[in-house]
Amino acid sequence: MSRQKALTINLTQEIEEGLFKISKEENISESELIKIVLKGYIDSYYQKNKKTPYEIGKKYFGVYSSGKKDISQKRKLILENILYEKNSH
Repeated sequence: MSRQKALTINLTQEIEEGLFKISKEENISESELIKIVLKGYIDSYYQKNKKTPYEIGKKYFGVYSSGKKDISQKRKLILENILYEKNSH
């Protein structure tokens, strides 16, 4: 089982009543309902902000106008330099 952290939050009366009602209807604790709702929100957030492989690399695609005639032969070296510069901060 993963580590859990206690968290105190302030709820409006409307949210508190809804939380109580739904937890009783679903026969789960209010704490479990809050975990389910937060997990859904977090999953949705990351799915919405997830970049495709193309989006991650698109600034490096089609750079034929760079004037570098050996870019395809030196692609590994160029990529290593880009990654080194990105991760050396």
